Amino acid sequence: MYGPVSVAEQQAIDTVAPAAPAFVGINQQGDEAWAIDIQLPTLDSDQTPLTGLTKLTVVTLTMVEGSNPFVGLSMDEIKGLPGVVVQDVTLTPEDAGTVKTVNLPVLNLGGFQAFAAACADDIA
Repeated sequence: MYGPVSVAEQQAIDTVAPAAPAFVGINQQGDEAWAIDIQLPTLDSDQTPLTGLTKLTVVTLTMVEGSNPFVGLSMDEIKGLPGVVVQDVTLTPEDAGTVKTVNLPVLNLGGFQAFAAACADDIA
């Protein structure tokens, strides 16, 4: 015979972020815009099967003195830099492995721009 039943609830969360996307091409479209082709990951960052894909974030900022301002920073830190241009693309898990084209403005005609991209598996 069983005694009284205990019940519980807990929401499972995705604790491993998607792996890094890959830049396939960065092409200038006239003097106004860049067309940036980015291949989305097919695995999570720990090389296990992809467990979610909701957003691609691509950013750009003018390079100063030949230095890429994004090196060593997380995407949250990058998005907080002054003057950074951010483009978010909504994704679904079915987008894994595909190439997405993101358009960003030319900020430094005649000079260099830095670009960074990351994927997320949450909606925030």
